[in-house]
Amino acid sequence: MSTTASAPTGLRGKSDSPGRLIELRWNISTSALERMIGAPVLDRSASTTSVALDLTINADASGVSVLRADRVELAREEHRAGELLVVEDAGRSMEHVDAPGVVSCTLRGGKVIYARAPIFGRLGLLGGRYELARTKDAER
Repeated sequence: MSTTASAPTGLRGKSDSPGRLIELRWNISTSALERMIGAPVLDRSASTTSVALDLTINADASGVSVLRADRVELAREEHRAGELLVVEDAGRSMEHVDAPGVVSCTLRGGKVIYARAPIFGRLGLLGGRYELARTKDAER
């Protein structure tokens, strides 16, 4: 299986959202995506497909996680108040965010430096190491 993914791109605020938004992006092989969704991908011209996981975090530690592949929603999970864990280490400019069963990530200076996304395994993507996709934010 040739599956590559990229590290999450970082943390950004979104003016139309009540909370903060963490956007993670990966590029996975089309065949891996087909195994994950259990159906053929309509556009097989590309060898990889963009997969995005957006996590909105509200002030009360509630929020929502949305997983999309090429803008098609694959999964959505609502997180109740107090369910999301955000731990800040101001001394090292780091922050750890955990949405149980969906994603755990660590950010430094607003950029994601590590992410683990158990939601992929729940959807059938085989285990392994996947690097986050390069984005404009990651290149700054």
